[in-house]
Amino acid sequence: MAAQQALADALNDNTFVLRPVNGAAPVQLKTAAVQARAAAEFLAGRYRDGISLRLGVQELFEDVVWGEEELSDDAERAWEQLGLHLGFASTRPEKQYGTGPDNLWALTAARQAVTELKTGCTTDTIARRTWTSSAAASAGSTTTTRR
Repeated sequence: MAAQQALADALNDNTFVLRPVNGAAPVQLKTAAVQARAAAEFLAGRYRDGISLRLGVQELFEDVVWGEEELSDDAERAWEQLGLHLGFASTRPEKQYGTGPDNLWALTAARQAVTELKTGCTTDTIARRTWTSSAAASAGSTTTTRR
């Protein structure tokens, strides 16, 4: 029991350590108070000039490769970093807690962008669900597209 508690406590310091048998409670994301300020602070701390910013963002997009299962972790990391570049609170719940979406960006206190990248998937058919209003949200609609 003490070992399980130690693992749970270790998650506070390093979200990638072994999880306890009972899992870990996901932490509620907090939005960046002011998105522009958060993005500016992140970018200023990461890049020394416009050229390094451009190269850094280009590298992020190059890491998102579809159809390559072994590169999925790199793509999800890049997507998390893209959220931080844009000034959002950005996490990888599936990686951190073993459950949830690949990426989660907190857009506002009440709205989050949930992303399942599906970089390791290959198919000729793509289905997506769209929501038009809260009343229609319970029903939803599915669109199928052939590539």
